[in-house]
Amino acid sequence: METTLSNSQPKGEALKQLIRTQALTADLKPAVLACLTGTESRRWTIAELSDRLHNLGIMCSKPAIVGALTELELEFSFCSWLPWTLTENGTEWSLVPKNELPGRLPPP
Repeated sequence: METTLSNSQPKGEALKQLIRTQALTADLKPAVLACLTGTESRRWTIAELSDRLHNLGIMCSKPAIVGALTELELEFSFCSWLPWTLTENGTEWSLVPKNELPGRLPPP
């Protein structure tokens, strides 16, 4: 989905709206999830996801990808029945099976 900036809004506000629109688009979240669940890689950086999505013809900004990942992370946290969770570790995002989480968390 390609969205242009509105001339009626200040640039900063228009950019925020563009990022918000791209992050919540019907195409971006499923595309990001497809990358995370595919066989190509288990862990992705924002730059890698951006390149992959652009290669698939999904034009979006890196902040929009961060927004989509954040939305997915929140959605996953509310779905206790899902077998994995979406986590950010340094600069990488990955789906982690919930049974692997205790070993990845630092000791209390």
